[in-house]
Amino acid sequence: MPSLLIAQLPMYDWPEVREANDRLWRIVASECKNHGISAPKDLDRSIETPQAWRSPNLFLSQTCGFPLVTQLRHQVTVLGSFSYAMADQEGNYHSVIITHQNCPKTLNQFKNKTLAINGYDSYSGYLAIKVLMTARQMPTAFFKTVLVTGSHRESIHAVANGKADLAAIDCVSWHLATNFERASNTLKIIATSPTRPGLPLVTAPNASQTRVSILRDALRCGTKRLDNQSRDILGITSFVAKTENDYGVIHDDLKSTHSLPLSLVN
Repeated sequence: MPSLLIAQLPMYDWPEVREANDRLWRIVASECKNHGISAPKDLDRSIETPQAWRSPNLFLSQTCGFPLVTQLRHQVTVLGSFSYAMADQEGNYHSVIITHQNCPKTLNQFKNKTLAINGYDSYSGYLAIKVLMTARQMPTAFFKTVLVTGSHRESIHAVANGKADLAAIDCVSWHLATNFERASNTLKIIATSPTRPGLPLVTAPNASQTRVSILRDALRCGTKRLDNQSRDILGITSFVAKTENDYGVIHDDLKSTHSLPLSLVN
């Protein structure tokens, strides 16, 4: 039954932008219906994302490239990713390394400081800074400690209130923070990570090619028809089709940084 199907846009669904996400979803759902497939009427915010990703009733959700390559390989069908105004137009993104306005201006000046991360299962908040440090040939166990905050927004709070000295924040979350999070006014960007494929939009692993094609077209149409106010709030400019193979670079990043501890504590 269509009512059992699960649709989510969870990864950037801050309270301040939920109405804009709902407007985007209504367009996508309408396009699906116009092309002959039933779609959930509303976005579901009651089911935890890990449960939704593995549900046989998954219609649409959004995950991170890290769990995609470590936990969800062949367990979801990748549709593609949104492009954002603060990233490139190929559906890719990056992280910004942020610190307090009064702190040093370069990453190598943060030896033995505290790094905030949203979680060890995050590409943008955790793995991205390891990739950046590897590219710069920085030493292992560079930081004194790692503080796990649970979200990018809480990492921003941790840096702003002095619980941490710096954090890696994905560029879309930083866009939201500069619009809706007062704490961002006290912070600055000191580095940018390499670009990687953006957060993948996914559907169930057994989805037919017809569903995949219609969903991709509906997502593409949704970004085009979205009103300008919602587009500006979300930062979305377009949808770019991708497959699981496009995220192989993240698996490569995991292998190349596996032996790099960020600190000797945590």
